[in-house]
Amino acid sequence: MLLKLGVAKDQVKKASRSRKGYWSRVAGSRNSLVNLALSGRYLEEQGVPSMRALWVTFKYRDKAQL
Repeated sequence: MLLKLGVAKDQVKKASRSRKGYWSRVAGSRNSLVNLALSGRYLEEQGVPSMRALWVTFKYRDKAQL
């Protein structure tokens, strides 16, 4: 799946060769491979709402400037 999302093959190989398995290296938002694969642009294209935009709208209501 990471390959399909545009992560380089050598980076995917490094992540998959962990003694704990690939999931422990890939899981979590702090992982650089996940951040690379699931960029803000990609998430926007998938229809995921911007948390920043939602927060600003909620916090400042009518005064919100995005």
